[in-house]
Amino acid sequence: MNKITQLYGLRQNDLDMATRFVAGIECEIESVDMNNGEQNFPNFNTTVDGSLRNDGMEFISIPLDRESLLSSFKHLHATIELHEPSEAFSVRTSTHVHINCRT
Repeated sequence: MNKITQLYGLRQNDLDMATRFVAGIECEIESVDMNNGEQNFPNFNTTVDGSLRNDGMEFISIPLDRESLLSSFKHLHATIELHEPSEAFSVRTSTHVHINCRT
């Protein structure tokens, strides 16, 4: 059975990078209060998502190891300011996980 690393001809430094867990997440959240402009979410880029309502935003993490990703995710959900918390998550919102599975 071939490994993805063999099929795509990855170099040794690619193999070293590929042996550790690296993932990113995208969190879609509605009713986000960004009016004060002071919300700070380390390791996330923030963008407006037109499919979401009430100032919905998408928070896209940079690729991170497991511990950093979990810590950043918890920080986001613990500190985010919302217009109406009961409306932050709906059928329009989701969380996507992108995992490095090259090995």
